Amino acid sequence: MQQDLDHLMAERNLDALVVIIDEKPSANSLYLTRAAELSGGYVVKPRGRSPILYHHAIEAGGAAQSGLETRSLANFNLRQLIIEANNDRLQAQTRLIDLLLNDAGVSGRISMYGTTEIGRAFAWLSALAASQPEVEIVGEFHRDVLTVARETKDEHEIAAIRDVGRRTQEVMAVVVDFLRHQHAREGMLVDEVGVPITVGDIKRLIRRELLDRGLLDTEGTIFAIGLDAAIPHNSGKPDDPLRLGQPIVFDIFPRDLRTGYYFDMTRTFALGHAPLALQAMYGDVLDAFNAALIALHPEIPTADLQTLVCDLFEARDYPTPRTDPTSDVGYIHSLGHGIGLDVHEAPSLSDLSAEILSPGAVFTIEPGLYDPHAGLGVRIEDTVAIAPDGTVQSLTDFPKDLVIPVYGA
Repeated sequence: MQQDLDHLMAERNLDALVVIIDEKPSANSLYLTRAAELSGGYVVKPRGRSPILYHHAIEAGGAAQSGLETRSLANFNLRQLIIEANNDRLQAQTRLIDLLLNDAGVSGRISMYGTTEIGRAFAWLSALAASQPEVEIVGEFHRDVLTVARETKDEHEIAAIRDVGRRTQEVMAVVVDFLRHQHAREGMLVDEVGVPITVGDIKRLIRRELLDRGLLDTEGTIFAIGLDAAIPHNSGKPDDPLRLGQPIVFDIFPRDLRTGYYFDMTRTFALGHAPLALQAMYGDVLDAFNAALIALHPEIPTADLQTLVCDLFEARDYPTPRTDPTSDVGYIHSLGHGIGLDVHEAPSLSDLSAEILSPGAVFTIEPGLYDPHAGLGVRIEDTVAIAPDGTVQSLTDFPKDLVIPVYGA
């Protein structure tokens, strides 16, 4: 949580954080600015003091949305810095950062964040380190300060994610209702005039319904049928018709246009009927899902949950990452991931993770089984929170019914 930043910075002996706001804001800049509408700028967070937002003059209104102390970049005259540097943009940008750090009263060990391409970032950070001997640029490769702070959410953040979830589930309900009211003909789903309905048709419906609710499909919804459903991150071919009795993996993870928070859920469906092999696989995945949900409690190591699910699947003769990490059959991924201002963030529910589920964690539980050789795939996913008071709360209320009845099936 943001309230932990000073403690985390002290643990790592960091004197300040600098977050660069790019035209496409990063999760970290959204986090510190409360998703203020900005296309550039800088946030400087000195240890023990509140952050300062340096913004373009034309975005003063957006900057005010952040609730932070704001200072205009016009006061530092980047145009003049570029002229003085003979149009050397690296030198001018480096000088601008120098001025901002001095203005904020910052020196010592500084960690910097942004989305700049890695070669450009290396040149910039190297120049900055050389320009101010009293400043040490610190790089954190794994579990940096902001990653750890964002790993737990306060009540307002959980409420924001819950609200995204409510609207996401409305969209899934619209899609299921649409499918239920179509017709079966020659083993396919068709509309009232007999035209086969395709994956692309459903994805267009999803995008419209999301936008109507202030949500954006930024990462690409998965709506995959048949063989594509048996490959976990296959998003589905737009021209594929919807055939009866085949698995459909529907994994939807939209972003709120205003707050920037994500939600993530998956259901597996079959239209009209489900073959016995698919029913059996679905039952095994649902058992694993329920076992993991029952085992949840504050401070449980995430590796323990992955171990529990691997134990269950291995007892039923499915390969897992422990028994065969190269297999494309069985359980072939981790149990889940944190979710917030990124669709995938800490904590990781993997057997290789050393993380725990602390109060404030919001994460997915998503066991799955796959067999591309048989054209079978099943995944069930809910977003779950451990509230700041330690209670486990599912943020996903959508039913887990495998078969969607259709007319004529």
